[in-house]
Amino acid sequence: MIARMLKLTAQQHMQSFGRWRVSRRAENVREPVLRDVKRGYALSETHEFTATGPGGDHRILVAVPPGKPPASGYPVLFVTDANAVFGAAVDAARLQMPWPEVSAVSPFMIVGIGYTCRLPFDHRRRSWDLAPPLRNPSWRSPLGLPWHRPGGADAFMDFLTGPLTDALGKRYPVDRKARGICGLSLGGTFALYAYATRPDMFSSHAAVSPALWFDDGRVIDELKRLSAQSRPKTRVFIGVGGQEIPGEPGVCEMMLGMSREAAREIERIGSKTLLVEYDGENHQSTIIAAMPRIMREAAAGFRCTG
Repeated sequence: MIARMLKLTAQQHMQSFGRWRVSRRAENVREPVLRDVKRGYALSETHEFTATGPGGDHRILVAVPPGKPPASGYPVLFVTDANAVFGAAVDAARLQMPWPEVSAVSPFMIVGIGYTCRLPFDHRRRSWDLAPPLRNPSWRSPLGLPWHRPGGADAFMDFLTGPLTDALGKRYPVDRKARGICGLSLGGTFALYAYATRPDMFSSHAAVSPALWFDDGRVIDELKRLSAQSRPKTRVFIGVGGQEIPGEPGVCEMMLGMSREAAREIERIGSKTLLVEYDGENHQSTIIAAMPRIMREAAAGFRCTG
């Protein structure tokens, strides 16, 4: 019995030793290949700040292009919902800026305005910051979505072009005459609302999958009030997915139709307008597909201010 136990113990020991040797070999193979740097990935040449806006604290993400800035300073493209889309914007710019003769994207700063929640979207905060007050207090979203209180769009616009631009100018060479605005969904509505109510405030406006159904077409009504004689010196880009809400053809047609109507009104007013429909893209993916073109349109708008 003792001999048998010793034999089993020896066998177990050899099996254990064999497993240990296999484990050590695996570790020895892995260690030179993957070494933990003990930090998360970060975009180079970007900086993060916190700034207090009219609706609360914001996460501010800044990407500065390499090289010497222009004599007038860098143009600035403001990007809303930065928690979700700042990385895509920076990648689209950096892949094009080194070759402006091919890409038509000359260097500019990208300033993302996000929220301190670290989630892609803060629905309560963005509803307030990006939407104007309701004309009809009983309005409800046609998509049946829960809706947080809107109303702070004008104050948010003042914050971007006033205190935030001032603060950026103290840290970076900024061209205050060359500013662009880019937004997704309600952020796209904000970009077009800025054009409709303060058409000379930004050099370029990019509205992706804009929620133009907000407040029964409020922004389109604002555009219709603009005179064709005003001809603001700015560029407008509207991008919309061919499948904004998959499985909801009525919603898709509504968003496409309203985007086309907005583009027609802006063309009537006299601004350079580009409407691109991204076949097969949805409400979340269209912004990614549109980013390279947004960078080119922003750069073209900045050149018009030079």
